[in-house]
Amino acid sequence: MFGIEYTSGLTVSVTVTADPGGGSSWISGDPVILWGDGSTTTSVLNGRAYSHTYSSYGTYTIMFEGENECGGICGDEKSITLVEAAIDVTIVDWTLQSSVNLGDTIVTNVTVKNNSSTEEASIKALVSGTNTTTGYPLSSGYVGTTIPASTTVGISCPIDVPADADLGTYQLTPTMYALDDTLLAIGTSKTVAVVEECPEVTITFPNTPEISFNGTTATCRIYVNAGAGETVSRYGTSILAYDGSNWIELADQLDLLSQEQTVDLTWEMTAGTDWCMVGGTVINSCGASNSKNTSYYKYTECPVPTCSFRIN
Repeated sequence: MFGIEYTSGLTVSVTVTADPGGGSSWISGDPVILWGDGSTTTSVLNGRAYSHTYSSYGTYTIMFEGENECGGICGDEKSITLVEAAIDVTIVDWTLQSSVNLGDTIVTNVTVKNNSSTEEASIKALVSGTNTTTGYPLSSGYVGTTIPASTTVGISCPIDVPADADLGTYQLTPTMYALDDTLLAIGTSKTVAVVEECPEVTITFPNTPEISFNGTTATCRIYVNAGAGETVSRYGTSILAYDGSNWIELADQLDLLSQEQTVDLTWEMTAGTDWCMVGGTVINSCGASNSKNTSYYKYTECPVPTCSFRIN
């Protein structure tokens, strides 16, 4: 009397084949489909498909009943077991920063695609791993989400790094699970360095004035401190002079390797230049940086004195 179309999931489609008999009609409201979960569809038409979505998986008995105007009754029933659709997801890519301080949070984002064109995917994501030397574990904990069919989403899985975690390199891997803990997908492993907080870099120009002149010779003292326990990994200066229309670079790139150092920069003011300034940029061995410039200073060419005397 009726056929069922079903593969997986919570939705079932039923097509009824029913005829009240020659010269007769169904009584008002008949025939009906009883879905087995308390739901009913009335006024069912011959040859038409009817769908119903259940609230949970399990076994249900679907019944068809019809009564014609002269009391003739027909009926049919079938049992069906609803099963959860197989989840098909792919980890497309994922990101995390290269380093993080003790006590801070590793920010990760996992891009996941639901490959099903018809079924949504309810999953939970996890990013976890260990210190490559000590085995100390880090984990985001499970992050649950539902991905619509044929959709790609980004899932944020932050990892809080304890203040007493082991320093060093951690290898982390994203994984996707069904809600029943079935493993669905594993991503490519990546590494992140857990480091102590990077100290601040200090740059000052301790002399007053910051730039001084002796004839055409200009001098500027610059003091650099890379921070406790750190060294200077890169250091650059730019000495600029103004010729009335353009800034001219007179010198650049001094190499400093110590944690704390004072350098005297000396240069000659070129003909036709008056204003000058010094800029410095320092990066320390754990990646902190700082930049600072002097004020502008005007070079005034010393006038040529004239003098004479006579003997009385």
